[in-house]
Amino acid sequence: MTGGADKIVRLWNPGVINKPTARLVGHRFSIVDVAVNEEDQHVISVSSSMVVRVWDVHTLNSLQVEDHR
Repeated sequence: MTGGADKIVRLWNPGVINKPTARLVGHRFSIVDVAVNEEDQHVISVSSSMVVRVWDVHTLNSLQVEDHR
C-alpha cells in the first residue's frame, strides 16, 4: 500500500510492479500514513488534515471517516 500527495491510496500486488491492483479515492488532502488491519481486512489511511478513513479491502469502499482536527 502506498499513499501520498495525490490523495490516493494504492494497493499493490508484489508480482505486478508497474500498476496498482486497486486505488482508494476519497481523501481531500495528502495521505501521510497507511496501515492494515489484517484480521478485519481493513486499510486505514490518515491525511495531512488528520482525517482518518477505514477502507474495506474486498469492496474497496470507505467504511468510516473520522475528522481529528
